[in-house]
Amino acid sequence: MKTNFVELDLNQENIKNISVDSFNNFIAITSQNNIIGNDFKISLNQNFGFPLIRIVDNEKFLIVDDSSKLKENAFLIDFFGNVLCKFYVGICIQEIKIAKNKIIVSYFDEGVLGKSGPNNDGVSVFDFNGNQIFGYKSKFSNNEFIDCYCMTNYGNNKIIFYGYSDFQLHELNLENLTISDFDCPSDFSGASSISTKGEKIIFHSSYRDKTSFFVWNLKLKTLEKIESNEKSLIGTDNGTFFKFNKKSFILIKPLE
Repeated sequence: MKTNFVELDLNQENIKNISVDSFNNFIAITSQNNIIGNDFKISLNQNFGFPLIRIVDNEKFLIVDDSSKLKENAFLIDFFGNVLCKFYVGICIQEIKIAKNKIIVSYFDEGVLGKSGPNNDGVSVFDFNGNQIFGYKSKFSNNEFIDCYCMTNYGNNKIIFYGYSDFQLHELNLENLTISDFDCPSDFSGASSISTKGEKIIFHSSYRDKTSFFVWNLKLKTLEKIESNEKSLIGTDNGTFFKFNKKSFILIKPLE
């Protein structure tokens, strides 16, 4: 297992939220609402209470303020600090992914069962104009999915997600917005984070084991357990997980 610790030069600022990839590339929003990356810093004139931040492409990034008080809580912003678009993506957000010119948002049960909005769908897909173009529970109203535990990119054009109460793995094809469902081994029931590498799907932190990784090959139906001491990890790309504190982050690669 390979780990990499990165400390940021933040002076009096702290990290409010951060997104990291497997190559140590990152974008973060600080306690002073500055946006920082590997080689840039942008000052914003807007305060964000509960922000989540993601890179969209080489021209813009996304900030979502997970607040029930806002009518528009998602902001597409260019790297000069200009707000390009504002829209609403719901509340009680579990994860946000960007793929195939789409924004994919998943939600905890407080959102799925709570205030009316895109969050009631469990997983929602938006275009870059803020239009919701897919809602999982709207399309499959008879399913029992009420809480997304984890979600990640899978290949170039798919998203996979997993949660309560069915504990199936759901594969969303972003080309045609269709769903495929797969029964999962009970070994990692309740896993709270996920990443993929090739055909391997890596789950972390099950109900029974809060620190181990479970490597599941969906095609071969094989399962491997990798023990660790890590807790509360966030899945990112290419079989990588991370966690952060006020001034730093650490990358964990269980397959290396």
